[in-house]
Amino acid sequence: MIEKKNRLELWLTCIILEGFLLYGETTTAVSETWPVLGNYLEYWLYFMYLLVLIKVVIQKKNWLEWLVTAGLLGFVELTRITTQTNAVLWFAAGLLIAKDIDLARVLKTDLLTRIVMAAALLVLPLSGLYPLYIKDWGGDRVRYSFGWSHPNEMGLFFLMLCVSWVYLRYKKWCWKDNAVMLLLLVFLDCLPNSRTSEISILLLLVLVNFSSFLKRRVPDDGARLRLWKTLGLLSILGVCILSFVLFIGYSDEITIFQYIPSTMRGRFYLAHRFWSEQGFSLLGQVFDSGAYGYLDMLYAYLSLNMGILVMIGVLFLNVLTAWRAGKDGNEGLLIVLIAFQAYGLMEHEHFKIIYSFYPLLLGYSLWPTAGEIAKWLEQKVRKPMPDKA
Repeated sequence: MIEKKNRLELWLTCIILEGFLLYGETTTAVSETWPVLGNYLEYWLYFMYLLVLIKVVIQKKNWLEWLVTAGLLGFVELTRITTQTNAVLWFAAGLLIAKDIDLARVLKTDLLTRIVMAAALLVLPLSGLYPLYIKDWGGDRVRYSFGWSHPNEMGLFFLMLCVSWVYLRYKKWCWKDNAVMLLLLVFLDCLPNSRTSEISILLLLVLVNFSSFLKRRVPDDGARLRLWKTLGLLSILGVCILSFVLFIGYSDEITIFQYIPSTMRGRFYLAHRFWSEQGFSLLGQVFDSGAYGYLDMLYAYLSLNMGILVMIGVLFLNVLTAWRAGKDGNEGLLIVLIAFQAYGLMEHEHFKIIYSFYPLLLGYSLWPTAGEIAKWLEQKVRKPMPDKA
């Protein structure tokens, strides 16, 4: 009976994760090309919410985990009302379904799904059965995104494929893996030209090869894990601090900014402008994309649009994940976490489960920690008082 329940939770997690992915990757094209079908996609989204609720209800939780769940749902609803977006809801869905999962099996399922979906979104537009997206950016470069509505969306899709591959293969990494990922890098550079994803994939390659090098040079598993945990924590705090320095300290008069590509300077400027005019908020605020453009950077997006409390919560979950991965000896999780931080320096779409399993990785460390804290508190309460002489 226990095995059947675990199997049910595993299947629910996979269906929810891939169901949100299907919605995220197809909703723009379907709603623009076949408006009638777009309404059915909304029903599909509601069905995913129902599955999340079922997954939450059947999970075995202690009192603290139920409190965390209730508090998270209440906070998400409050943030959704103040920001008028579902972004935090899509993030929380990943956290909620991450309890008691076999992460490797979930990512293996996601990898297979992405391979099939990638083939469909490349072939169907060429056959005329699905919208073909091509963007001309001022005549200097043409970016192809096939069935993905934006080139960066296509880049993120393949970055997630690489993240899954690295997590599943890092212990047996060899030159063949390097060759495949380098070919994918060339493919992304020639077609969607999604530079942030390309840089993140290149960083993944460097990290996984560095991991292979360390295994040969440093036989002590504990020393290697301490190093990776330190690198993970430094990357989280470093990217957070650097993000704030970039968008708060941006000025056209500062010479160093003139050497940065114009697209990146534009991202710093937009975040700086919104911060200068609207400032921070605790629970988030409505963001007028027509007036202010787009908040690309993760921590700028979280602190300015979603609110300081959401930003602190995500920062805490990242730190917790790095600490937990080091404690559990999960070197692969530390590697991909560092790559996610690099991506977050320029983009924020991976924050949502409709594009990425990043929230799932953060929730994967949250629930075991909550369970351990609950047991520790119960032991403290039940501990007998020493007899007085």
